[in-house]
Amino acid sequence: MLASVRAAMLVEAKRPQTSWKTRALQLIGASLGLSAVIGLGAVISGNAALTTIALRWVTLLGLAAVGPLLVWASVVPGRTASRWVAMAASVAVAVVMVVLRPAATLNASSAPEWLCTALHLAVAGPAIFTALTLLRSMAPSTPRSIAAGLAAGTTGALLGEMMCERDAAHVASFHLAAWTLAALLVVVLGARVKRRSWAA
Repeated sequence: MLASVRAAMLVEAKRPQTSWKTRALQLIGASLGLSAVIGLGAVISGNAALTTIALRWVTLLGLAAVGPLLVWASVVPGRTASRWVAMAASVAVAVVMVVLRPAATLNASSAPEWLCTALHLAVAGPAIFTALTLLRSMAPSTPRSIAAGLAAGTTGALLGEMMCERDAAHVASFHLAAWTLAALLVVVLGARVKRRSWAA
């Protein structure tokens, strides 16, 4: 038993280590980069109006800021308190998303509301995968997994702010549900991934 543990430690010691800063950049790139590409595509295709984006600059800026904050909190060694601070910031942004959302416009989609939740999760998929991959290289931690999941979920939330014309009740029920589900997926799946490292 001791010999196998020692062998595993030697293998890990020889494996090239990726710094937490590099991990942070990877997750930020997966979340915000994907959001930028999809958002640009939505504008070009006419599914997102520039006027809507301009009117929602506060929530878009909040999401764009809290995403990297959550990433940093999820990968920085130690500092559990920073993860709770980042999660609190994401809750604050979520509240602002609901409070500042006006009544539904005439351009609001007539499609089933749950499609927003499904679309947000689909868009966040690559970022969720990246988060799970990065968690394999870190010690298991529920706050870390929640922060990483929320960071990945900002991708769908950004898309919803750019494209969806529905009201605050819809945002609270379906947009925030997707954001929460993204975090839960990372927590549940992250607890099951095989660890390549147990570094804090």
